[in-house]
Amino acid sequence: MECDGFSLSLERNLVLTKKNMDMRRLVTSILAAFCTLCVFAQELKKENYQLILAQIWRDVSYNFYDPYHLKEIGWDSLYIEYSKQIPYIKSERDYCRLLCRFLAEVHDGHTELWGAEIVEQSDTTIDDLPLGVEWIGDKLYISHVLADLENEIPLNSEILSINGRTPDDYYRQYMYPYSSGKTLQNRRNRIQMFTGPKGDSVQFVLNRDGKEYPLHLSYNLRQNVDKGNWGTKWLNSYPIKDQLSHWKSQPEKGGFYFLRFDTFGEHLRLSQVMDNAKAEIEESDYVVLDLRFNRGGNEMTADTLLMYFADSDTLKTYKSITRAHNAFNAAMGYSQESDFRPYYENLHVDTLDEEVFVRCDGIYSIDKPVFVLIGSKTCSAAEDFLIALKNNNLGRKMILVGMPTAGTTGAPLVRRLSYNLFYRICTRWPLVPEGMFDNGIQPDYYFEPRIDELTALNGGRILDYVNQLYHQIFTHKEK
Repeated sequence: MECDGFSLSLERNLVLTKKNMDMRRLVTSILAAFCTLCVFAQELKKENYQLILAQIWRDVSYNFYDPYHLKEIGWDSLYIEYSKQIPYIKSERDYCRLLCRFLAEVHDGHTELWGAEIVEQSDTTIDDLPLGVEWIGDKLYISHVLADLENEIPLNSEILSINGRTPDDYYRQYMYPYSSGKTLQNRRNRIQMFTGPKGDSVQFVLNRDGKEYPLHLSYNLRQNVDKGNWGTKWLNSYPIKDQLSHWKSQPEKGGFYFLRFDTFGEHLRLSQVMDNAKAEIEESDYVVLDLRFNRGGNEMTADTLLMYFADSDTLKTYKSITRAHNAFNAAMGYSQESDFRPYYENLHVDTLDEEVFVRCDGIYSIDKPVFVLIGSKTCSAAEDFLIALKNNNLGRKMILVGMPTAGTTGAPLVRRLSYNLFYRICTRWPLVPEGMFDNGIQPDYYFEPRIDELTALNGGRILDYVNQLYHQIFTHKEK
């Protein structure tokens, strides 16, 4: 079971020092909380709407990692504001959208409602547009389209306007309020489908090959496509099926070795992948590690991968903060002078020490330059990988290339509302140098891809750029 940064399994080649056993027990307790269903969970019925909203408000109030941020956004006042809207809710979909907006007010990518799309799909009054979209920088493109409509809706076209508004203006009014995220790039990339009332339509203006033309589309995807078969009907700008890939650029000695991981999930056999790659990595000049589509998974798996590139036999992660609750200390903190006042005011946080990992025999050392490809979909455990990379001063040989990452990580507490509906609350946040994580992890060298080359497997432009960087940075040093 995964929760974007923690897992119930431990990579077999990773060992925690005795000094960090307390930290491991703390992680285990967080995981236990993750697996526990909320005792206050109620059926998603109208008579329970107020109770569920109160439950979410209370859980965030007591468990979100930064109580001072909650004070800044007026979390209590927001609860009152959203409570006033409940009498006007007409459907389960409307209620889920209210909960999405409520949790999105926290502006955190790991504090959100999960499963709302299932409620949306069960609502027969709404439908989807027959396309998917992708942001690259500040431009919005058509990244997915049904095969039968490829002539009508050209794949990879840039969207210039939506119902007369710029894409960013349209998103700000109709999309961002429902999208949880700390950064703009994270909020943008959480929305890839347009959903609206069945029969309504949207007017686009597209740019394809330098020419502008209008496109009028109706919300009619579901009624025109067999639900059990539509997964095979999509044309994509990038090969989603290539979740994990590894290959060498040239059969002869030299060149680079390419590793792409789109997840650090439990199914990833990292040790097997790295063992199979060892001989060819040793013959390569440098390594390209593609994390542009890695949405996280098991933080310990990410740290295991980093150990292959570490300069020493030990690796430290980073310190982090979490909320601390103590009923007795809260009771003792009623006076302004009390040392326990932060408990009384529900503002106390604790600092968690970094973890220390020790290299085992199964983890070999890669003494090669490494170019790590990152982008706006790099998040969670993949960003933990990058933070630990910087904290261990590996930046001199591990170069970040691409675009800023999503800027979201942490250990989410997950609560069940119904069979398919959950909400998450971020309970942990890394303590990093000021500016490191304000707008995601910034690349050392900025590279903006084109829509038709979103992966290194499809486009060689980024690989050509990396090769230039390699010769510029490392071969000159050797001379």
